[in-house]
Amino acid sequence: MIEELTLLEENVKKEFNESLESYKAKLSEDLSMKIEPLKAQLDKNNITHQIQFGFLHQERAKVILELYRKLVELHSAMVDWTTYLHPVVNDAEQESLERINRADRAIIDLNDFYASNKLFFQKSFCSYIDEILKEYWDKGWDFGHSQSTLQSGHIAKEYY
Repeated sequence: MIEELTLLEENVKKEFNESLESYKAKLSEDLSMKIEPLKAQLDKNNITHQIQFGFLHQERAKVILELYRKLVELHSAMVDWTTYLHPVVNDAEQESLERINRADRAIIDLNDFYASNKLFFQKSFCSYIDEILKEYWDKGWDFGHSQSTLQSGHIAKEYY
């Protein structure tokens, strides 16, 4: 009788384990059928994200390069305009006007470009560029005003 109970117990355990393994296999298959499309969709979304991120990164790199060029041009134009001595090639007044126009164009170009591409930069960087623009604008205004005042003769050159 004990042997029959032991045999019966082993058969029940065996059937239970077989049923459990069958259930696990079926569950795994069901999950696999549901998960695979989700994995495929996630992979597709990941690739799309990487492409978009790559494109935005390229665009940001172009904007940074162009911003740098415009900063260099502004600095060069301002240095050229505010230098103490200028060689005269043909016409001193015309050449002076060209220097002024170059500096004006440079600051306007930089400001317009920066304002329309500000979204590519972090706030801390924007604060830095805003301060640079303000300083160039203020110094350019001060220099231009002083220069025109001197040229108009309202202040004696010796006093200035």
